[in-house]
Amino acid sequence: MNWVLIGVIAVIAFNAFSGAKKGMIKIVFFFLFFVATILLTVVIAPVATGFVKDNTKIYQNIETATYKSIVKNNTVSKAFTQIGQQDIQVDSANPGSEITGITDQVVDTLVLPASLRKEIQSNIDVEGFVADGMASAQDMVAKFISTQIATIIFNVIMFVVIFALIYIIMQIIIVAGDILSRLPVIKQVNKAGGLVLGAFK
Repeated sequence: MNWVLIGVIAVIAFNAFSGAKKGMIKIVFFFLFFVATILLTVVIAPVATGFVKDNTKIYQNIETATYKSIVKNNTVSKAFTQIGQQDIQVDSANPGSEITGITDQVVDTLVLPASLRKEIQSNIDVEGFVADGMASAQDMVAKFISTQIATIIFNVIMFVVIFALIYIIMQIIIVAGDILSRLPVIKQVNKAGGLVLGAFK
């Protein structure tokens, strides 16, 4: 008998013993927990995120704090200096297309993930910023960067909160299932089922 076979048997035996100890009900609930988490992430989390974003000021506060931090640290103005470009205003002498080209260069100098830089570059809306009262190229870049970063932070926070809620609910269900698994007949089926599922794992 070679060592690989011994190792395989040992792993199966360990998981079978662990499964028998945990019981089938706990193992099933454990897998259901991850399935529920995935489903909520894909289906429910975006809906909940949109609802919270539209009906509370949490996202707005995060975006405002991010924008102030970027302005305070002169992140964008330093980037303008790095490319040898002064801040410019949007007017007839500086149409949006020219500002878009400049902002693309500025974003390339920022210490951000490549995917985030591309996202910023592809979504900078000069006309929209002007309509909101922004006429400075630096303000436009700072505002859009803060929007993108705030969105990421907000989504992460929402995911963590939803995950925590699911975890609490699943723990309650598992405790209830554990109590149920101690009943005489169910206890024997639970142990046997746990042994099989543990070995299968």
